[in-house]
Amino acid sequence: MRNRFARPVDCPTRRSNVGSAAIELPICLLILLLLFLFPMIDLAVCGLRTTTVDAIARDAARVAGRAASFTSAKALAVNQAMVTQSKSLAGTTIDSNNIVVTVIATPVTGGKGSRSTTPLASAGIDATANVYQIEVDVPASVQPLVVLSSKVFGNIPGLTVPMKIHAVSREFVEHPLGLSQ
Repeated sequence: MRNRFARPVDCPTRRSNVGSAAIELPICLLILLLLFLFPMIDLAVCGLRTTTVDAIARDAARVAGRAASFTSAKALAVNQAMVTQSKSLAGTTIDSNNIVVTVIATPVTGGKGSRSTTPLASAGIDATANVYQIEVDVPASVQPLVVLSSKVFGNIPGLTVPMKIHAVSREFVEHPLGLSQ
């Protein structure tokens, strides 16, 4: 007697496709995780650290604008930037040797202002004709949270290598006559 459930030899085996998704899902999720999620997290952390550098520059400009002289404004700006950096997030490095403090004198009547990185001449300071601002440029390096492989992604600032930034902030000068010292 012949088994009616037996397959003929020349008939291909039929398989169900139900389990294939369970096998492919971890592989697809791993690829999505590596290609999209980690770079997005790195960019978000770099954005947060960049915002921190911007706040450091704003604080340094605020302190420099209240200084009694230009030389003390430079020293206070650098000091404030370094103190604030020590309290901020890790992964942010400020180049304290290259912080630039500039005085900007803009005529009240309008027109192009003048810029100076040195103390102004005391004869040229006129608080009724000009508005004086101090600008602080803070160069920094922002490290990504997880440094990804440059072999896979290439050299992308903020993902595979540190991102170099300059945060610039301005404040009005409270003691314009001190800008000559």
